[in-house]
Formats: sequence, C-alpha cells, structure tokens
Amino acid sequence: MGLPEGFSLDDPAGFGLHLVQILVLQFQGTITTGGKGGARFRMEYPLAEVVAESP
Repeated sequence: MGLPEGFSLDDPAGFGLHLVQILVLQFQGTITTGGKGGARFRMEYPLAEVVAESP
C-alpha cells in the first residue's frame, strides 16, 4: 500500500498526476505527498486578496 519506493512529484509517471500538477501550478498552489499505510496528496492554494473599491 501507499506510494511506490522512489516516487517523486518531480517526475510523475501518469497523465493524471501530471494534469493535477499543471492545475495546482496554474492557481499558484503547492502539492505535497505523505501518508502511513496509504497515500495522501495535499493541495494548498493561496487565498485571493480582496481589494475594496474607493468611492
């Protein structure tokens, strides 16, 4: 179970993970892996800054 030995996000083996990486980068996010006894992928995105309009 879990990710195979030597797994790296820098060299994705499949099209699905490559597509996820493109989408995460497009929204200026980050992706990390982890998990014990399984696989976990965590994607984090910055919050958009809200700018108030002046009257």
